[in-house]
Amino acid sequence: MTLFWGIVAALILMAVLMIVVPVFLWRRREQKGERNGNNQLGSDTQGRGSDREAENLKIFAQNIAELDRQNASGLVSDEDYEQLKLETQRNLLVDIPENSDASDAPARIPTVRATAILVSLLALIISVASITLYSEWGSADRVATLLEQRESGQIVDGKPAPSGQRDFGKLADQLAEKLKDRPDDITGWLLLAKTRMSLKQHEKAAAIYLALIDKASTNKNRAMVLGLYAQAGFFIAGERVTPAVLVSIDKALQEDPNEITALGLQGVAHFSNQQFTQAIASWERAAANTSSEANRATLLRGIDQARQRLGQPAGAPAVSGNESIAKADFGSVLVNLSIKPELLKSLNPDLWVYLFAKAVNGPRAPLAANRFKLSELPLQVVLDDSSAMDPSLTISSFSQIEVAARVSMSGQPMASNGDLQGSTQLTRKGSSQTGIRLVIDSVIQ
Repeated sequence: MTLFWGIVAALILMAVLMIVVPVFLWRRREQKGERNGNNQLGSDTQGRGSDREAENLKIFAQNIAELDRQNASGLVSDEDYEQLKLETQRNLLVDIPENSDASDAPARIPTVRATAILVSLLALIISVASITLYSEWGSADRVATLLEQRESGQIVDGKPAPSGQRDFGKLADQLAEKLKDRPDDITGWLLLAKTRMSLKQHEKAAAIYLALIDKASTNKNRAMVLGLYAQAGFFIAGERVTPAVLVSIDKALQEDPNEITALGLQGVAHFSNQQFTQAIASWERAAANTSSEANRATLLRGIDQARQRLGQPAGAPAVSGNESIAKADFGSVLVNLSIKPELLKSLNPDLWVYLFAKAVNGPRAPLAANRFKLSELPLQVVLDDSSAMDPSLTISSFSQIEVAARVSMSGQPMASNGDLQGSTQLTRKGSSQTGIRLVIDSVIQ
């Protein structure tokens, strides 16, 4: 706010100077002209008056001569002649006054005191009017609020973020406060960075990834963080693969040649440079190693576009049916989620529904999670490794999982009395996708 009021003061000063400077320059010029012309003023005025009188008398004589000629020729009657002659004489008396012409007198120049008073009065009026009008219609406080909302994720791309995104922004800020005292909580920092990315706070996410690169315990984890850091830089640069992003991609692939995020960005870089064969190679390797059906579908579409640019038919298999594909396809879960109709009647459709998967025999932290509005039910949801809260803990790592859904009455992901829930256990046997039916049908007591 100090900067803002400084700018306001500077603008008011500029407005005052725009009035003050011309006034003083005019006054100085007039004073100079007055000094230069004082010695000749009297003679000039007398000369101008004599010239004007002579000219008027000449015109008067010409007019009388013309009237005499017209009267003699019969064009003007004697009566009209006398009337017009009298009118001409009257005009001559008006044009030649007894005293000198008042217009010949020099204009009066305001005194220094009068000029100073005028300028001070104008400056005071401008300042008071500006501050008064701004206090009535100004928006400095709103500008500060908008900046704060943008930093917290409540404003995205100049528009209010959806209510759910604003909730995530608050949760992210709360998590950031807690993590300040836990710099080695890798899982927590990764979760915070992922949340920042989803809120389009890419600069904040990039700062977190950069701090985590040297804390990664294995080459694979280091490659993953480098790939995510490159992805954040890609979005910061307006979805362009800059030289800095390329450096991060190369570092990630040196640590792990199969790092999916880095391979995807490498393919984008090749495609942008019209290196379509290299783009296909990068995306095929990424598709062979991803466990996300959605990511694979996106990669396959990119491969088809690159093939079309090369004049090849689209839709050809991007990767062969080898062992790596079978591993990548293992164990995504298709959830058919619904709620018992009797419970739905009295609920607010804007309540949040949290869906998550946990290991039956393993850590209790969620392996994958998602959330939806109650009004979106019933729906189908795919839970797989792309939904992981922690990249080191994924659905594909466990053969037995519990899938649960909860309607949160408080809006928070933590369970509390009065929430509605439903759950089921699943033992996967290596199928590419397992479908389950999950119904929210009970109340937490």
